[in-house]
Amino acid sequence: MVVIYSKQVLSAIAEYTDSLANYPISDDRAREKIDNMFNALQSIASNPFANPVCRYKDLGQTFYRGKPMNLHLRQFVYKDEANRPWTFAYLINEKLQKVIITKMMYSAFIVKENPEVRKILSLMDRMDELN
Repeated sequence: MVVIYSKQVLSAIAEYTDSLANYPISDDRAREKIDNMFNALQSIASNPFANPVCRYKDLGQTFYRGKPMNLHLRQFVYKDEANRPWTFAYLINEKLQKVIITKMMYSAFIVKENPEVRKILSLMDRMDELN
């Protein structure tokens, strides 16, 4: 499979690259960190179904009664050498043999809904459908 990056992901990686200038590391080390991230993302292509179905709205998943609707939207967590996690959402297109990385977020910034909140939001969604 071929890995394709959305504009949002390329922009987020560029911002991350720029932010590395604020740390006391060399330009070579910054490039190495970015290369490591790209290498990890490229590795998704070898077994794209190994990662779980995405379970976060922030990464583009939609839900119906608490269950993810898009089973082809997966999530991949990349941890850098400092153990800082980044979560990526990606779509799998088996027919075209493509993995499309659609979104990148620092994992701590992703809203993690608890089951009770999910039930309330699901109920609200159903009520909206009736109106």
